[in-house]
Amino acid sequence: MTGPEQAFNSVTVRPAEADPLETAVEITIRISSTGLARTSDQHLAALWHAIQAAPADFEHSATGHVAEHIGREIIRRWLRAVDPELWRQQGDHYSHKQLCRFAKWNGQEWVLRDEAFQAEVDRRNETADSGTTP
Repeated sequence: MTGPEQAFNSVTVRPAEADPLETAVEITIRISSTGLARTSDQHLAALWHAIQAAPADFEHSATGHVAEHIGREIIRRWLRAVDPELWRQQGDHYSHKQLCRFAKWNGQEWVLRDEAFQAEVDRRNETADSGTTP
């Protein structure tokens, strides 16, 4: 493969482990979200199908993030006539805000917030809802 696709996508093909004479193969595809704007429409569609077929658990965020970037690139191309806002409203904003009311990210996982911190968050939310500044 040549061109910009090669910079962010590699494919490894090897015989199936059970029987080296079998015609089945394992295919590993490495996809990076960088360089998507430089790839062909056909290659982008193939990446979309590959990422959707990925057997990754939902516990791992990388697959979802790359899928989202591929999807955004597809949308960007469909809307070429305008410069659309792609990141302002997200489906997970509400859930994230609700999660942040009760937990905080410590760099590895979400942990429960302490009561004093929660009281401060509640106070700020009430102030924001009333339209006044703290």
